[in-house]
Amino acid sequence: MRGRGAQIVNEAPLIDLHTHVLAGVDDGARDDGEALAMLAAAANDGVTTVLATPHAHRVHAAQVRAGVERLNAAAADAGIDVTILPGHEARIAADLVDRYQQGTLLTLTGTSWLLLECYLFDDWPLYLIERSVDRLLNAGLRPLLAHAERYPFVQRDPHVLAPLIERGIPIQINAGSLFLRPTDIERVTAEALLRTRTAHVIASDAHNARYRPPVLRAAYGRAAEIADAEYASWMRDVARRVVFGEEVELP
Repeated sequence: MRGRGAQIVNEAPLIDLHTHVLAGVDDGARDDGEALAMLAAAANDGVTTVLATPHAHRVHAAQVRAGVERLNAAAADAGIDVTILPGHEARIAADLVDRYQQGTLLTLTGTSWLLLECYLFDDWPLYLIERSVDRLLNAGLRPLLAHAERYPFVQRDPHVLAPLIERGIPIQINAGSLFLRPTDIERVTAEALLRTRTAHVIASDAHNARYRPPVLRAAYGRAAEIADAEYASWMRDVARRVVFGEEVELP
């Protein structure tokens, strides 16, 4: 990751791996108008590709595919130059492998990458998380941990993620967390993960055009300030690699 620095930051595509842009299916966009407003905000920020990742425990795979097809058509009709791709945000559960094998759980764009979240308000012991991750890895899935800065066990000690990173699990942080109040624990944790290079990709986790909007450029700018420009552009390339199902070598 040496040699091209800020030039790569300017040229790398902006891809948002985590959004709740499908209308009326979970706690994201309420209707088509709000979904299109979210896509317009993304396009204005230079985002070229948005993954629709509704909560897997709320939305069936067929519903996601149909919603993505319909939203792509609506975006084209509205002149919004953004591509929407399907996925799920899967909460850790014992049956994830079975659901994937049955075709009811979507990976990101049909690759082996799975956006995985922990329970936000339940403190799972790390060994249970590792056990769940190992089941997914043994089934040929590659988890990507969503919004790590929001978990209490990470907030207490960001280094706790080391066993997951050693397994090749990329860590995602939310763009908006970097713009909370300086003393907010989610911002403090996100910045700590960037400083130690244990955050590997930034996504919006957008729910509408105002709360966590689907914009990324400023957040990658903050990443360049906290880590450096080279690392920030590498993070952007991680998102591209995930979309294309490529391997990601973590620092």
